[in-house]
Amino acid sequence: MRLKRLHAAAVGQAHSLSLRGEAAQAAPEISFKNGFFTVAETPAFIANKHLLDLVGSTFSMTRLTDEAFGLTRGPLTFRPPAGTEKASLTQSSPAYQYNLVSFSFPFGSKQFRKLYISPNGGVFFQEPPAAGRYPFPSERYAAGRPIAVIAPLLMGGLTWRWSSTKVFVEETFGQVAITWRFIGYQITGVESPPGVYDSRFGGDVQAILKVNGDIDFSYPSFTRFLGGAPVLTTGEESVRNLRTVLASSTDPALDMLAGNPASLDLRTIEVDRQTALDRLDIRATVGAPIDLATSGYQIDFGFDGHTDEHSQFIETYQFNVPKGGSTAFAVDPNSFTAVISGSSISVSLPEAWLPSGSYLFTISTRNAAGQIVDSASVSARTATVAPRADTDFTAATGLHMPVAEAFTPGTLDPYAVWDALSKRYGLSPEDVDGVVMYTTSPTDIDYFAAGYSTQGISGIDGNGQCTCGEPLFPNLLHLNMAEHKGPLLHEFAHRWLFYPDVKDRFNDRWLNEGGHPRWGLDMTAAFVNGGSSPMGGAAFFDRGNGTYEAHCGSVGGVDGFSWLELYLMGLAKPEEVKPINDFGLATGTYCNFVGPMTVVDHLTIEYIIDANGPLTPTIEKSRKRFPVAFVLIESPESAAATYRDHVATWAAGFPAEFHTATGGRGEVTIVAPASRLHAVHH
Repeated sequence: MRLKRLHAAAVGQAHSLSLRGEAAQAAPEISFKNGFFTVAETPAFIANKHLLDLVGSTFSMTRLTDEAFGLTRGPLTFRPPAGTEKASLTQSSPAYQYNLVSFSFPFGSKQFRKLYISPNGGVFFQEPPAAGRYPFPSERYAAGRPIAVIAPLLMGGLTWRWSSTKVFVEETFGQVAITWRFIGYQITGVESPPGVYDSRFGGDVQAILKVNGDIDFSYPSFTRFLGGAPVLTTGEESVRNLRTVLASSTDPALDMLAGNPASLDLRTIEVDRQTALDRLDIRATVGAPIDLATSGYQIDFGFDGHTDEHSQFIETYQFNVPKGGSTAFAVDPNSFTAVISGSSISVSLPEAWLPSGSYLFTISTRNAAGQIVDSASVSARTATVAPRADTDFTAATGLHMPVAEAFTPGTLDPYAVWDALSKRYGLSPEDVDGVVMYTTSPTDIDYFAAGYSTQGISGIDGNGQCTCGEPLFPNLLHLNMAEHKGPLLHEFAHRWLFYPDVKDRFNDRWLNEGGHPRWGLDMTAAFVNGGSSPMGGAAFFDRGNGTYEAHCGSVGGVDGFSWLELYLMGLAKPEEVKPINDFGLATGTYCNFVGPMTVVDHLTIEYIIDANGPLTPTIEKSRKRFPVAFVLIESPESAAATYRDHVATWAAGFPAEFHTATGGRGEVTIVAPASRLHAVHH
């Protein structure tokens, strides 16, 4: 995975409750030993870190009013699950439905018997959004939605190490105990036997709902926590009505497309700020009540504007609201919500999702044929949302909903780590081509990838990365926790790969799929017999009569770069690049496949040069030696001895790995404080 730049941003929280204070941090400690640098973690390097420290506790919440609870934190009173599990769910599974038998549960101003138990740790009272659609941090979106949620620990759907959840429900007269057992993702590949689960991530949480409205949250165990939030909201709290009107506008009556009902005719639009929830609410009215009982409804929501940093935001989201009911909501992956009630349409989103700036907000209605019938717009200015002041949960005696306490592993800022390292040892971009970073505790990367690369500026033109004379900058790699080497070769090679354009780019001859060669391209390794590129693609071997055998290398593993990739890195002459077979976008996978295949195109180096220009510098002048620094970022709460051994092993082995992958045409050297190993840059 390749990123141009990461920005660590402060996280605003709805009624945020902190379980511990943050101690002041001294200047970072940096040292070098056994081939790598050790850096002491600080908030400058990993921001917004708030680890789960509920384990071993039970929170008893006594119902006071429809919107408030008294709180007591005490020793663990976890009730181990009795009997067999009720459900085994994945992120894509619908919630498990359970009907209370012996009592109804009071929550807010209502009584409930039907419970929807979501795989991501929440109890809902209507069918909830899919667990996989909760982004991170989940607490802002969960507390802001106008739906009731009781969750001892609501997980984010982007937590890829979370594989499945076992749900246990045990009802006795007057109470029901619901237990979630989170299971780590299934490990496959060369590092572990197939079918092994990640025991480093997982745990149990429990909610007990009682006939009098009291609730207990218990946390018996959790390992390698990756983020989540206890959430408690009826979705109807009075605090949701605290609004500041930012702008409003009227829309002419009966200006809609002819022949459509008045319920599609927009009349007003207004932008409000829900001050207690840090959300924007864009509300529109129509000319007649919307009857969802007889037909569905479609609306578009869009915004167009410029941030204070002069970036342009243009986005449109479509909501399809199903037939049935007098109100409805729809949620997209960024947790916008659309609510229809009577003659009103409301779209809500976290204000922090939009950087401060001026925007034109537009709501449009569509008819059954999908045609836009009417549109209304209003201009408003958003603000920067600052984190809310923390409240000490352990000292609180009362909780007023909505409550959402975020636990997050923190966001790594690789640029801050590089800045500290370069200042401490006087390193410059000429000294370092890559900075490989590992951590001793989870960070935000666990949500979405095994590793990423910022790419930097390599000093090469003509390979699809137009540096256009920009100064050199190292490639910064975040390779996750140090217990696994991660896709090291893959991420380092993103410094040059894989972004070439091709001649006739508007036809079907294209190569780049998000920085990776697509799987239909023959990326046979130039120097590793039977191997394929660690970047993607596959190695295709012609068995005759239109039959081919395909193999895919382990991404980031010790396979070899193809001739085209060596050329793009400045390590091969253009005439060494043989025509590349393109097998097209066939259905299924090419990995470990033997059978008939059709070559749909032959891509030659001339296509690459015509589209990107000649490689500069040429192979005669390009650098062949690449200094790489290895860094371990140590957290105070994580034992480091084993992690240090791992990083020393990864650093010691990488030069040989790169040598093999490039056939000895490229050399990696390990950066040490006194080495000052300069690459030859032109």
